[in-house]
Amino acid sequence: LVVPGVYGYKMPKWIHQIRLQEHEPSGYWESKGWSSSGLVQTTSLILTPHHREEVSGTVLLSGVAYGGTRKIVKVEVSIDDSDWMPVNFDFAHPNCWTVWQTEWTPTAAGDYLIKVRATDDSGFTQSESAPESVFPNGSSAVHALIFRVVA
Repeated sequence: LVVPGVYGYKMPKWIHQIRLQEHEPSGYWESKGWSSSGLVQTTSLILTPHHREEVSGTVLLSGVAYGGTRKIVKVEVSIDDSDWMPVNFDFAHPNCWTVWQTEWTPTAAGDYLIKVRATDDSGFTQSESAPESVFPNGSSAVHALIFRVVA
């Protein structure tokens, strides 16, 4: 059984019987303190370059964003804590990963910090102040990594 928009612990793997109940029972993971709703948080990831990778010339910055049942409407990157810059993506649909990419030409060799954030159609934008821990509701933290530009 696949349940769109929720984390895997909310998806039953093998259904042996269906029983109607007046109240929702607490599942295994909920009894361990995980969210009872299990709704996926809006998130984004940087896939290239890799953390600590050495690159040269124009750099392809790329990754994915996901909003669960919400559609991704904006993806932005920041390099070395610069202003957030919008990046291109071709297709966005609820329940689908959104692939984003942009090219960036560095002005000098050295280490660079890149961050990515996404905004969904509910108006929610990932925040740098969001906790990185996934417990108990999943994480909507901004993803960041460092890469090195070599001459």
